[in-house]
Amino acid sequence: IPDFPMINKVTGEILSIEKVADRNGIHSVSFTVENPYDYPLEFADPINPMRFFLVYQTGRTRFLTHLGAGPQGTIGPGELLELTGYYYPTVEAGEYEVAVGLQPGRMSPVLITEKTRVVLQ
Repeated sequence: IPDFPMINKVTGEILSIEKVADRNGIHSVSFTVENPYDYPLEFADPINPMRFFLVYQTGRTRFLTHLGAGPQGTIGPGELLELTGYYYPTVEAGEYEVAVGLQPGRMSPVLITEKTRVVLQ
């Protein structure tokens, strides 16, 4: 793919997330994202747009929920941003490990944060 951005070194940290959440509501997660590369990360790229997801994991199974978050343009080289994303849980009630993932184009999301444990009721 021409001009495909590498993102495996992008990092972040979950700053706040509800540890126990109701499946029937909209929730928020605050997190950071840092671009360590010498090129910008393009969120508005028409061919390979980047999107944030909340990645739920139980055992070896992963589920994705789109995070309504993120810049509309770019994250510049060396830039650190603090973002708040909103999500509606799309998985069954239970206990999960969750992390924020960044998805370039149609590839699988790359986890940019450590996992944290949450319970959906």
